[in-house]
Amino acid sequence: AKLRLDPNEAFDPAWAAEHLEELAAFGLDYVEQPIPASDPEALSALARRVSAPIAADEAAADEAAVERLIAARG
Repeated sequence: AKLRLDPNEAFDPAWAAEHLEELAAFGLDYVEQPIPASDPEALSALARRVSAPIAADEAAADEAAVERLIAARG
């Protein structure tokens, strides 16, 4: 079995950064769209900060959004 989380944008970015690293200790496969999709830079920063893989869902709604996510990866 694989453990995946899908909070549907419900987490505050600061809360997610603090707690997802703790949850990563349980071997998360990935966390799907944990913070609001409206801020691709925050999503990318979160992905760099925690060891759990972060998946974009709502943040990758169209080609332009995917390009913004790629650009935000740094």
